[in-house]
Formats: sequence, structure tokens, C-alpha cells
Amino acid sequence: MSPAVAGAIEADAGRKPAVLDLRLMLPALIAWAVVAWLSGGPNDRLVLAMAAGAVIMGGGALRCLRRARHVHDSYRFAGTVALTGVALLAVCGSALGQRAIDRAGPIEALAADRAVVTLTGTVMTQPRLLTSSGRGDQSQVVFTMRVDDLRARGQVSTPSTPVLVFASAAWSDVPWRAQVSASGRFDQPKDSDGEVQLYGDVVAVFSPHTAAVLERAPPALLRGTDVVRERLRSAVGPLPADARGLIPGLVIGDTSLTPPDLTEAMLNTGMSHLSAVSGSNVAIVLGAVVVVCRLVGVPRRWRAPLAVVALCG
Repeated sequence: MSPAVAGAIEADAGRKPAVLDLRLMLPALIAWAVVAWLSGGPNDRLVLAMAAGAVIMGGGALRCLRRARHVHDSYRFAGTVALTGVALLAVCGSALGQRAIDRAGPIEALAADRAVVTLTGTVMTQPRLLTSSGRGDQSQVVFTMRVDDLRARGQVSTPSTPVLVFASAAWSDVPWRAQVSASGRFDQPKDSDGEVQLYGDVVAVFSPHTAAVLERAPPALLRGTDVVRERLRSAVGPLPADARGLIPGLVIGDTSLTPPDLTEAMLNTGMSHLSAVSGSNVAIVLGAVVVVCRLVGVPRRWRAPLAVVALCG
């Protein structure tokens, strides 16, 4: 045996076995839990309190890092706590910043006055037909719209604010991601007891008095995805109501088939993020692509690029 080979074997024998480092798991799990909590629309004061707690926790951990440089286990633990504080601060800061953007502009004040307005907005969720909405015997369509242009009381603004739309059944054909215009009345979102209640990022309810006027069709790529979305909805048609609504939500974030009681239950339990385009959707899509590639014999070096292509799609 050559000296070089013998030296390599000796070096391998003296090398310590690799240890799985799970220090990033704690910050990641806590950050995911906070994101799930934030999706339920908690009070801003609670979010601020959590952000302040994250600053205190991170600052205390950084101070401990300076003192524990020579104590390996304490140093690693303090580093993990500091990273957790940074992750929490980033998540809470992003949520508060997005809420500030959503609430900027006159829509909240107009909703409090139940003002009649003319607006142009982008359809952000798939219109869903409600056969029993609690607002009368007629069927209604509900979806979320981002207001892009607003004309009210002689003033024009571009607020970029999400509102919840309750429209007649004629609005059920409005395409997802299309830009439409209409006239109608704003109102405040309220709970079953009539109390004003913000639901997630929605700051007002819009009830159109006119038909939807299509200002801009969805982009060509999104029109292509609508075909896939429609086929998925058709495929889950024979399933029970809850499963029929959950599967499209889990896979592609389509909540148009989710029953109202199931939507409310998911909001109450902090699980509404599962039916949004989030990490769970990414994991489902990538996992399915990798499994299919393996079954059909795609070489391993091509699986990751194909998974990325599928994720973009």
C-alpha cells in the first residue's frame, strides 16, 4: 500500500463522525408558528408586543454570546436564541409593514361612513358562489379584491387596499387576477354580533351596485393556469365537501370550493395558512414532482431542475 493511500485511510479513521446540526430547526419552527398565528389577523398591539419581546430576547442572547465565548454549549444555545429573536422580529416587522400599506388611504374612513364609490381593482382570490350567505335568500359571490383606483367624494386615490367583495351571482364569471371596475357601497367588516372586526388583511366590505366591467384580462400565463385549476376542481368534484374544498387549497391555494364553516374553523384554529400559497404548497408540489421523476426513471441530476420548473409553473 502506498504511503499516500495509507495516510488517507489513517486520516479518515481519525475523523469525527458527522453530527446532524438541528440548531436552525428551532428558529424555523417558531417563525412558522408565528406566521400561522399572524394569518388569523391578531390585534396590532399583540404583534407589537411580540416584536418587542423578540428584541429583548435577541438582545439578551447577544449579550450572553459575549460572555459565553469560551463555553461551547452555552455559546451555541445563545446563538440559537439570538437567531430566533431575529426571525421573530423579521416576521412581525413584515406583518406590521404590510398592514400599514394595506390600511393607508381613505378606505377605512369611507367604510365607516358607508360611502358610495367607484373603483377599479384586481381580483385576488377565485370568486366563490355562496348559496346561503346570511344576507338574503339569493346566491352571492364572495372574493377578495385589491383596490387599485378609487373615486369617492370628488377625490381620486390609488390605495392598494384589500377589500372583501359580496356581489350578485352574475359576478361568478369574473376571472381570477383580472382587473375590473364597478360602483358600489363600502361597509365595515363585522362579526356575527355586529361588531367591527378585521379579518386578516381585509379592511372593508364592498357591495357593488353595477355589473363588473372588465378593464384588463389576466396575463396569458395566468389564463393557462386557470385551465389547470379548473381541471383540479373537476377532479375533486366527487369527494365530500370538506375534502373537495381542502385539496385545491392545499395544492394551489384555491379556496373557491372551501365551505364557509370550514373556512371559519380554520381561521379560529390558526390553520388558514394551509390553504394559502405557502411552504406547505411548495412542499406538496416539489414532493410530487420528485416522486414522479423517480418513478419514470429521470436521472437524479435532472430532478432538481424539473422541480424548479414545476414550482415556477
